Amino acid sequence: MDTIEQARKILRKPIGWIQLDTDFCLDAWQNETELITRNLVNHREGDGHKGWSSCCIHGLSSEKTGHWSQYYKVEPDIEQYKWTELAKKVPNISNFWKNFPVEKYARIRFMQLAPNGYISPHNDAPRGMKNTDFDMMDHIMPVNLAIFHPEDCEMLLENYGVVPWKEGRAFIINITDTHRVINNSKYPRMHMIAHCFIGNKKQEFSNMIVNSYKKYHDS
Repeated sequence: MDTIEQARKILRKPIGWIQLDTDFCLDAWQNETELITRNLVNHREGDGHKGWSSCCIHGLSSEKTGHWSQYYKVEPDIEQYKWTELAKKVPNISNFWKNFPVEKYARIRFMQLAPNGYISPHNDAPRGMKNTDFDMMDHIMPVNLAIFHPEDCEMLLENYGVVPWKEGRAFIINITDTHRVINNSKYPRMHMIAHCFIGNKKQEFSNMIVNSYKKYHDS
């Protein structure tokens, strides 16, 4: 079985998350993140969440952090998603994503959860399907990185428990299952989520998935 097929098989497993073997300079990311906090806007306000805010360094605009259907009647083409003015404020972060093994992006967002905030239980299953029902390699795939992740902040994933987040870790989370986040700390939680279209980078992306799975999960 070649590496691409191995990666496809891993991504269709009934698994809660895959930790990625990828490095970034956490100190530089934390310093740059401080520069964009004033640009955060309320995210999914009115959906039962508390203290959730966001901004985009790549997307339809820095402030259009939600699903495209909140802003348009017709789904935008992937080419309409562009680097926003905020990308220049965070060069280390932007360069990481520009060199990540995927062809294109929809949104790349900072996602902050305020102290004592919460993200209510929900899932992001396309058309109600589970990850075992479709080929994630040909679907927009979210990659989540922790920049600031205080103790007493937990992400809980139905059927799998607490995601083992630490600052500096990157995961593909199975968000087709119901999940929620509770920040019971005195500090904000700040992650990034990139919605990745793998496209012509399937070989490089697959190498990362297979190597990551062997390193963190194969035991």
